[in-house]
Amino acid sequence: MGNNDLTTEISIRKLNDIDDLEKITDLQVQVWGFDYRDAIPAHIMKSIGVGPCTPLGAEIDGKMVGFIYTFPTPNPKKQYLHMIGIHPDYQSKSVGEELFKEQLKQSQSYGIETLEWTYDPLECANAKLYIAKIGGIVEGEYQRDNYGNQDGINDGLPSDRLNVTWRVNSERVKKKFENKNERSLDKIIGPEEILIEVPHNFQEIKKLDFDEAIKWRYDTRELFENFFSQGYHIMDFISKNGTPDGLIKNFYLLEKSENKLIRGENGRNHKNT
Repeated sequence: MGNNDLTTEISIRKLNDIDDLEKITDLQVQVWGFDYRDAIPAHIMKSIGVGPCTPLGAEIDGKMVGFIYTFPTPNPKKQYLHMIGIHPDYQSKSVGEELFKEQLKQSQSYGIETLEWTYDPLECANAKLYIAKIGGIVEGEYQRDNYGNQDGINDGLPSDRLNVTWRVNSERVKKKFENKNERSLDKIIGPEEILIEVPHNFQEIKKLDFDEAIKWRYDTRELFENFFSQGYHIMDFISKNGTPDGLIKNFYLLEKSENKLIRGENGRNHKNT
């Protein structure tokens, strides 16, 4: 078993007990480094977390190492994914994928068709999971400084976010989980495809050169907003090893949305507008 493959050791289960939910509150502090006052308390998760919004926890050897937690929306067929958190010692080890696999089953069992959530576009691990691994897309929505100034790992930078749409019944999602829809730089670029590069370890850049981190934020903000305004959507995230400088390169793949059909809820075709 490789270092990044712990799937045979991961146990995913629904969390209803208040003691388990307290562990999720602790994990929020460990993952994002903020104060307990900013974490969702266990009693709130207990009250809201029923039916399709029941929190899911990931355990390895009896230790809670990750969770996923959704909110209801006015649309009964849609959920908002509020948080997915993985303990720092277990990130990039398939925990997130396993949580999303179980969330997929739970959402489908309650007739949920779409989940949406936001994330920092410069966090490559999240982009790889949300876009490349499980088949989310970004339909041209960029949110500037969405949460204002934040503490912990987000401290000091505008909290820009991309809005992810995850259609749980789509062929795209199915193929992503089956690893049948992987893209590589060797097979692109087409005339209506654009690559936007992002740094491999943004948090490390923040520690070593905060001015460089700020530059990445504003430069990529300009690029995303420019291409979104022209009708491009984010359809994939691609990493390339073995570059001449020995670094891992990471790119968002944007495609023109005009005349593109995306397989939507219940297998219907929806043309992006």
